[in-house]
Amino acid sequence: MYAIDEYKVSEEELISLLNSLLKMNKENEWIEFKLNNDDPFMIGEYISALSNSATLCNKEHAYLIYGVDDENKEVLGTDFDFNNSKKGNEPLYNWLYRKLKPQIDFNVYEIYYNEKRVLIIEIDKAKLYPVEFDSIAYIRVGQQKRKLCDYKEKEKKLWNKLNQTSFEEEIALSKLEIQDIVDLLDISTYYKMLGLPFPETKEKIIKDFMEEGFIKEIYGKLAITNLGAILLAKNVHQFKSITRKSIRLIQYKDKNKLDTIREINYDNGYAVCFEEILKNLIF
Repeated sequence: MYAIDEYKVSEEELISLLNSLLKMNKENEWIEFKLNNDDPFMIGEYISALSNSATLCNKEHAYLIYGVDDENKEVLGTDFDFNNSKKGNEPLYNWLYRKLKPQIDFNVYEIYYNEKRVLIIEIDKAKLYPVEFDSIAYIRVGQQKRKLCDYKEKEKKLWNKLNQTSFEEEIALSKLEIQDIVDLLDISTYYKMLGLPFPETKEKIIKDFMEEGFIKEIYGKLAITNLGAILLAKNVHQFKSITRKSIRLIQYKDKNKLDTIREINYDNGYAVCFEEILKNLIF
């Protein structure tokens, strides 16, 4: 049974991610390298700036990486202990999360790269609204962090991006393998409803589902979109973003909706339980 939260990323995957980020031509608008600057306000401002810039750059995540020299990308290691840091008496993570609006997810990973300690803070892109820290939205301008309100053209482009993003395109669960897709989604329902033969290979399934927008590929891993989850999930409660969107069928005694005759809850995706819903609608 899959948990709602995404599985723990392996150190091998994180090292591969770091290698890919280090190969970038330059420190760009959705990646920032630091050594030991642990100022809470600086971190919060960068989370806002990187999140908003990730959206502008069509990236699912941005990265604030500790332990790498931002001039030559040499991995020197860091002494910054994010997980045990506090702002006042409050854990740093909680303090940052509380001051971000809208509150976005960011994950902190610790790895050793050539025996050097590195922290990777993976930040979700902005969705629906620009991300603010302490009531101010930030953005990257080249390699500099700036207030979004001072760059009207970037602010306009960001809003245009946010307005174009639909709920269905957003990621429901990421960092998955092919077998995870098979385990989480009712694949046979898709081919049955379209009257298509079931593919002989899992690779063909992945190709078809990518074309439909049910899944995406991110950094060599697969991700299920909200569209794929809400239509084909074997269990919607395995996806945090749609767990409250499950279908509930209620039959009332009369129009005042005070007395319930029966109630049926469906935990499958909409396409998966469609025929069963139609059967139960015939009272």
